[in-house]
Amino acid sequence: VCTAEGCSTLCLQACTAGGGAAGLLVGLLGARSRGGLGVFVAGSVVAILVGSTGCSCVGHAGIVGLCAGFGLGLAPGLVRRAVAR
Repeated sequence: VCTAEGCSTLCLQACTAGGGAAGLLVGLLGARSRGGLGVFVAGSVVAILVGSTGCSCVGHAGIVGLCAGFGLGLAPGLVRRAVAR
């Protein structure tokens, strides 16, 4: 993306947004599932590993952004599940 100030990529922002979306999806599906904590763990592992392959081109910052976004996205699902108990 190029602006008057210069050019930059949106890779880090995309990694963070993708992690957030994945966290929301895993949280939503995990809260609806009867599988217990295993659903959250399995879904989280798969989402982080798959996302890491795309975000590794940004470096460590991309993977940290992915994990931060994922954690923020996953939090509502975990809270919802805890309250439902």
